[in-house]
Amino acid sequence: QAAEPAQPEVKPYPLKVCIVSDEELGSMGKPIVFVHKGQEIKLCCKGCRKDFNKDPEKYLKKLAPKK
Repeated sequence: QAAEPAQPEVKPYPLKVCIVSDEELGSMGKPIVFVHKGQEIKLCCKGCRKDFNKDPEKYLKKLAPKK
């Protein structure tokens, strides 16, 4: 019997704004929260989820540490 795979650590979402629209989280109701490749993501609305899903890498760059 195989053991359950361990849940990888999920990186917390560091921004106070939607990663897609840059709108303040909570400004359009409850934020949409999900995990993408081990990174917690928060969006201001369902519409931004469609944009995120089209090109996640474009938006994930916003979370990369600034050099």
